[in-house]
Amino acid sequence: MAANKHSRSLLSLLQKRFLLTFSAALSPPTAQLPTSSSSSSSSSFTVHFLVNSCGLTSKSALSVSKKFQIRENKLQNPQSVLQFLKAHDFSETHISKLIEKRPKILLRRIEDNLKAKFDFFIENGFAGQLLPQLILSNPVILERALDSHIKPSLLYFKSILGTSEKVIAASKRSVFLLTCDWNSIVQPNVDFLIKEGVPVDRVAKLFLFHPQVVQRKHDRMVYAVNTVKDLGLEPEVSIFIYALTTMMQSSESTLKKKVEVLKSLGWTEEEIFRAFKQDPAILRFSEDKIRGVMDFLVNTVGLRPQTIIANPLFLHYSINKRLRPRYNVLKALESKKLFDEGISIGSALKMSDKKFMKNYVSKYSTSSWTQNLYRQLSCPNICSHYLKNLVMQGSRNEKMAMKLFLIRKRFLATQSTSSSLSPSSSSSSSSSFTVDFLVNSCGLPLKSALLASRKLKLDKKNLRNPPFVLQFLKSHNFDETHISKLIEKRPEVLQSRVEGNLTPKFDFLVANGFVGKLLHDLIIHHTEIFKRALDSRIKPAFSLLKSILHSNENVVVALKRSSRLLSADLNVNAQPNIDFLRKEGVPADMVAKLIILNPGTILSKRDRMVYAMNAIKNLGLEPNNTMFVRALIVRLQMTETTWNKKIEVMKSLQWSEEEILGAFKRYPQILAMSEEKIRSAMDFYINTMELQRQIIIACPIFLGYSIDKRIRPRYNVIKVLESKELIKGDMKISTMLNTSEKTFLINYVSRYVEEVPGLLELYKGTAMRAENDA
Repeated sequence: MAANKHSRSLLSLLQKRFLLTFSAALSPPTAQLPTSSSSSSSSSFTVHFLVNSCGLTSKSALSVSKKFQIRENKLQNPQSVLQFLKAHDFSETHISKLIEKRPKILLRRIEDNLKAKFDFFIENGFAGQLLPQLILSNPVILERALDSHIKPSLLYFKSILGTSEKVIAASKRSVFLLTCDWNSIVQPNVDFLIKEGVPVDRVAKLFLFHPQVVQRKHDRMVYAVNTVKDLGLEPEVSIFIYALTTMMQSSESTLKKKVEVLKSLGWTEEEIFRAFKQDPAILRFSEDKIRGVMDFLVNTVGLRPQTIIANPLFLHYSINKRLRPRYNVLKALESKKLFDEGISIGSALKMSDKKFMKNYVSKYSTSSWTQNLYRQLSCPNICSHYLKNLVMQGSRNEKMAMKLFLIRKRFLATQSTSSSLSPSSSSSSSSSFTVDFLVNSCGLPLKSALLASRKLKLDKKNLRNPPFVLQFLKSHNFDETHISKLIEKRPEVLQSRVEGNLTPKFDFLVANGFVGKLLHDLIIHHTEIFKRALDSRIKPAFSLLKSILHSNENVVVALKRSSRLLSADLNVNAQPNIDFLRKEGVPADMVAKLIILNPGTILSKRDRMVYAMNAIKNLGLEPNNTMFVRALIVRLQMTETTWNKKIEVMKSLQWSEEEILGAFKRYPQILAMSEEKIRSAMDFYINTMELQRQIIIACPIFLGYSIDKRIRPRYNVIKVLESKELIKGDMKISTMLNTSEKTFLINYVSRYVEEVPGLLELYKGTAMRAENDA
């Protein structure tokens, strides 16, 4: 025990010495700057305190110490705050998370700040673990005034939602709920909904599950309510709030586009809005989702479109996770005459997962009383049809999938010992062994092993080659992760001959500089190499690519982006195009850039390459212009019809053809974007930011930026700073949009965090929500 205590003390001293040294090393030399030395010492102590007293990781502590300092001679308050938090049931994890988010809480005074706020929270039901949950859901709440903000807002929210737990749940779904100006934003919307006849319990439901909706502008709320009412939905019906949510979360142009998509699939406008009133979510689905489900249900399953229109819930279902696996099972049962054709397929597709498993899977594969029937019908794959698709759903069904796999494995083992193996049962046993080997010897997860077993069958009695292959890969420093990724992509590699296939190819690659990480990256991302002949395909391809791209790293990058570079004959497909580009005046370094950016283009048909080259030159772009290869890539990737359609989209947004082609020459990607991206970006810039169209035409790169991940967060920050008169309203907008992330954070966020509490959260919160939605 004494030895352990001594070891822990030694470890603590070593950690402290490391952190002090490391923090000092991060600071610039300070021999002639005593003040800087003092700052460095303070920073070192801050890191040490955050790690050892607050439980932060070294990385987090170093990050926090850049904007927050604790002095060794002023430790009384931070220590008192920590003790105060622990006294209110904050665990070490709670404390580290809170301080990582808002380190300045350590400088808050307890008696006239924290204590009064915590007492109020506890008196109003936020006691025990609810208190840390509330604070962590939005720590900025501790920076708000108790009497003018916290009390009225929390009491108001609780009066609507009813319980403290629901207030916390709502605040987790909207990071700004507890800190927004509730009486000028939220309350007018809530009062309006109740006035319009939405029952209070439904308002509470909307508030709980979609709190962002009640935080939208009031005129937007009025418009959405009136629109939903005009469709014939009354505010008192339960579906009203779901329809309202859809209307609030989509722009008018987006909703119109969704309606046009459904019309193109044969729905009438009357049928669309009738379905919307049954299930408003149908107008939130992407165009690809709607078209994909309709195509599968109508053309594969054979359902009538009217069946889907009458049951719009079908559009919710995932093809790969629900519809296809169920359809495969039903077809397998039908082929064995185990499924009554009179039963509605639609009903089987709609029933719960548990019920479907019971009625159509377990009933025919795992019940002991049906094992004889199961053997006689030689139908061992009904379970695997469903199992292989079930595990695609991820961790939610991992336990069920594993249980089903073990049941099936046990059944197959019982079957093989109780009777002579038929060809089909032998195949199932082989499949089961293959899955076992892939999981236990190759490190594949069950989900991947089941998928790989479709392409690979291993024989337990003849398993000599796979272990040799695994040993060979390990001898070339492939670790377990490399091996599992490789076999997941190309399981057949386990059947490759080591001496006659793998060894000469690996020797060639190593001799040509592909060693270590480069070798691993090349093999894992380009498994086609195992199928190609060394002398007639691999050697010539590498020789050509290396002569143009110069470095192995560039060759690997190009190969990662196009598997066709090794499957095609480059001397026939690529070399003529390369020669043509050089002859037309494209510099060698630009040809290399073209291959790295989009290697597939160099394999285009010759007449297609000539046409695209002439089209770009006719626009006035010379082959030696740096934008030429990017314009060429865009032109090669689209048909004449698609090109003309993109031009028409831009014209519909009031761009002239001269402006469109001028913008294309400056930023070719503008015509590679989807119609939806172009329209939504223009809508935001013109209708929300109120930019003049000519500004966007002059800077077409604006259309390339993500609205949700870049533009909207920056716009929100700028609007707040303007409202506080911290920046001028006439600032140059292109500077704000074009500046790098780092520069924007320094100039517009970090610079004003003291004057505007919550500014960083506003910026990061908006960006994070966009990433989560994506």
